[in-house]
Amino acid sequence: MKSILVVDDEEMFLKSLGMNLTHEGYEVAFASGGRKAIAKLREGRYNLVMTDLVMDDVDGLQVLKAAKDIDPALYVMIVTGYADLDSAIDALRLGADDYLLKPYDVDDLLLRISICLDRDRPKRVKTKGGYGHILPMCAVCKKVRCETDRGAEESRWISIEGFLLDREGIMVSHSYCPECRRKTLQEVWTLVTP
Repeated sequence: MKSILVVDDEEMFLKSLGMNLTHEGYEVAFASGGRKAIAKLREGRYNLVMTDLVMDDVDGLQVLKAAKDIDPALYVMIVTGYADLDSAIDALRLGADDYLLKPYDVDDLLLRISICLDRDRPKRVKTKGGYGHILPMCAVCKKVRCETDRGAEESRWISIEGFLLDREGIMVSHSYCPECRRKTLQEVWTLVTP
C-alpha cells in the first residue's frame, strides 16, 4: 500500500482529500502545517508528499526542500491555490515532481498521483559520504560496495546480482545482448574453423 503525507493548514482540505485518497486505497497521514510535516518526514517513510505552498509556519517550498534532503527519491507534489510563475519555477528547481492548482478536478489529481507513484525512477543508493546516486563498483571484479547502517567502516563488497537481490528483490538471469552474442559467436567460430 502506497503511503501519502498530506500537508495543509486548511483542515477542510485535509479531510476532503484524505477521504478521496483513502477511498482509492492509499494509506494517508496528515500534517496541519509545514513544521509538523517535516517532523513526520523525519519519523516515518512515505511514497509521496502532497503539500500546500502557502502556510503560516513553514511554507511548502521548505517542506519540499526538507523532503528531498531526507530522501531525494521521495515524490513531492505541490497543490496550491496561491500560485505564480516564480513559485512554480522554484518548486520545480527544488525537485517537485508535480505542481497542481486548487481548485482541482479530483479525477485529474488521482491520475497525477497514480502517474507519480508508478514512475520508474532509479532508487537512491544508501551510501555514506555524500555519494547519493552513485553506486561504487570495483573496476576489476565488478562487485559493488554495500554499506550497512553503521557506515563505510562496515561496508562489504558483493556481486551486482547479490546487491540487486538483497536490496530490490530482483533476481538476475544471465544472457547475451545482441552485440556480445555476435562477438562471442565470431570468436567461437574462429576457434573451431581450421
